[in-house]
Amino acid sequence: MLIRQVRKEELEQVAEIFAEVFNDSIHFYFSGKLPTQVISLWLLLAQLAEPEALQVAEEDQFIRGYVFSPSETSGLWRTALSGSFLSHSVKTLIRSNLRLPLSTLRALLSNKMWFWRTNRQHGSPARILSMGVSTCVRGQGYGRRLLKAGIEYLRHKKGCPVITLEVRPHNIPARRLYESLGFVKIGETRDAQGPWLIMQLNS
Repeated sequence: MLIRQVRKEELEQVAEIFAEVFNDSIHFYFSGKLPTQVISLWLLLAQLAEPEALQVAEEDQFIRGYVFSPSETSGLWRTALSGSFLSHSVKTLIRSNLRLPLSTLRALLSNKMWFWRTNRQHGSPARILSMGVSTCVRGQGYGRRLLKAGIEYLRHKKGCPVITLEVRPHNIPARRLYESLGFVKIGETRDAQGPWLIMQLNS
């Protein structure tokens, strides 16, 4: 297993893993399948904002999982609002024929406001923002290796003393993994889909 920085041409493979892992959320917000190119757009944003923060687990020339661990989420906003990315986003959304009802846009905007408030409240911009492992290799240590890689990047390359993440209360395997590496619960919050536990790792 090799943990390394993702390449642009691999974003679609990562998008497929994202769609597999977060199928419930995609169905909740979009009432069906979200086009892979739309998910790839978010991953491209992540890669452009902080390239080293988006890492993948590769084995036998296949991408088996990913972790995105930005040292600051403000970089995502700056990149998202840049003219070149906005133009690319509009073209991608038009090509995908994705139609978002007002209720979906409202829920997504509400979630972004929740994220902003939570980030300010707990004062730690460094995050394990997203992580996923393909179901075909679950239970083989990919998640632990990816999480360690994200922590290593934030602590030793970016010098972040505190790392935050959110996890659904019912996701017991993920909670156990985070706790085994030192994350502790510091609070709770919720979004349109339901409750989250807020966990932190201190140096």
